[in-house]
Amino acid sequence: MNLLDLTIKIYKILLINEKRGIIKIILISILSSILDLIVVFSLSPIISYYQNKGLGIEKIQSFTKYISINFEIFLLFYMIVIFASGAIKHFLLIYSSIYAAKINERISAEILDKLMRLPVTENLKINNSFRIDVSTTKANSLCSTVIILSNLIVSAISILIFIVGILYYDFLLSVSGLLPLAFVYLMLMKINKKRLAKNDEMIAYYSRKIIAIVNEAFNSIESTIATSMVSELNKKIAFAQNKYRQAISDNIIVSSSPRNIIETSVLLILVLALLITGTGDKYVIFSSITIIIFATMRLLPHFQSAYNSFSLLQGTITGTQECLELLTRQCIKINYVKIDSINSGITIKNLSVGYEKNKPLLQSLNLSVNIGDVVGISGCSGRGKTTFLRSIMGFLPPLEGSISLGETILYKEKNENSIEIPDCITYLTQSSYIIEGNLLDNIFYGSFVRDTARADFIINELNLYEHLQIPSNSNFMISENGNNLSGGQRQRVAIARALFSQKPILILDEPTSALDRDSADSTFAKVLELSKNKILFVVTHDNFILSKCNILLDLNIK
Repeated sequence: MNLLDLTIKIYKILLINEKRGIIKIILISILSSILDLIVVFSLSPIISYYQNKGLGIEKIQSFTKYISINFEIFLLFYMIVIFASGAIKHFLLIYSSIYAAKINERISAEILDKLMRLPVTENLKINNSFRIDVSTTKANSLCSTVIILSNLIVSAISILIFIVGILYYDFLLSVSGLLPLAFVYLMLMKINKKRLAKNDEMIAYYSRKIIAIVNEAFNSIESTIATSMVSELNKKIAFAQNKYRQAISDNIIVSSSPRNIIETSVLLILVLALLITGTGDKYVIFSSITIIIFATMRLLPHFQSAYNSFSLLQGTITGTQECLELLTRQCIKINYVKIDSINSGITIKNLSVGYEKNKPLLQSLNLSVNIGDVVGISGCSGRGKTTFLRSIMGFLPPLEGSISLGETILYKEKNENSIEIPDCITYLTQSSYIIEGNLLDNIFYGSFVRDTARADFIINELNLYEHLQIPSNSNFMISENGNNLSGGQRQRVAIARALFSQKPILILDEPTSALDRDSADSTFAKVLELSKNKILFVVTHDNFILSKCNILLDLNIK
């Protein structure tokens, strides 16, 4: 992807107010460049005035033919322009930072939203390392790219303004200073393009690799230590970090090194030009050389900024492309379906579901469930238990047949670009996420209602304080993902959260898999007691739980 294509694609994903912000930055930068140009060439009459050569006032009057200017007033004007130039640069820095933060906030949220709304078939192919990398590192890269591109445009315009001004002032000296400068930067861009592209690929690959290794290490710390994998993982992450840092360091060297070399080279070239044009009025030549050197030094940061922007863009193209592809793709639309009542139960007629049209995992399934029913779902791995649950929850549209919740038929009108999520279902997964916070925070998680009385009732019914081994009503803090709890304790907290919800359909996936036999039996008995007015779907291999279900759905039976 070339820079023009990249610029067009990024411009398309920006909102109208963000595009206006880019235009404001460019216009303010043009004003800043013009003021810089005035600062540079206003130096000529000042130098000439103090040399008593009379050139100063002539230079001023060449720009202001009809105005007679007093030198003291001109100096005052010069001070004002210098102050204005600095103030505008400072304002531009603050405005650009605030603007970048706003774009970052919107784009990061939109990328996360897109990742959540990928079709189920695609989400199953994506690992968490990719999700984390794209929604954090790559999202930041895209936001940086927006600012870098605007900086590149600004630098190009500033360079153009300066070149026109310098050429107007002294064509021969300007050409002798500017041509080498422009030639060196253009050659460096061409030479380093492949090197930067290779670094970009390494940064994209190893940033994701680092996340994957960290996930592998901390997914189960005990298992990692017990299997003597600590040193091996340390080697892996050290190697990945080394490659990642090498690529970033190389990009920094490539983008920053030219300036030091070029500053020295330009000064030597201009002094050489002074020797070559040594005949004539030394005062005029000295004045011209001083202005050209000063102008070149002011122009050099713009050249360096353009080169830096080019280098940084080459180093973020892979990540930016991934984000752009995600942002510009058509993801599924989530329609939340309001279910007024399920008094007439759930009716499933001739249901076929699967991830490919010609390969259904379940076929011709018929089921009728009423309030108070407990449906036990069993079957070997790969038989379609999770697929069946996804279809009831609306994530996976039926290939054939229908699902009715009360009087509402899901997917009455088939649409491949949307899913219909009923608002009457609570889903307890095998590995429900535990947030960092106290017990009540975890029970309220995912709920719009913070009913403390009901939460206390659930806690007491499940005897949670005793099982968690914490004092009643304590503010005990649970760590992220419940790392300071046992597997069984985490599962009890997740069950409490599911029971706190008052939605009429409760789906439990292996709800007592982490509990011992006696605890599992008593806990499930309590779940049944607290869910008498609900419809329960329970995926389990536990014979005790299956014995408590009045409807059995064995997916091993074709």
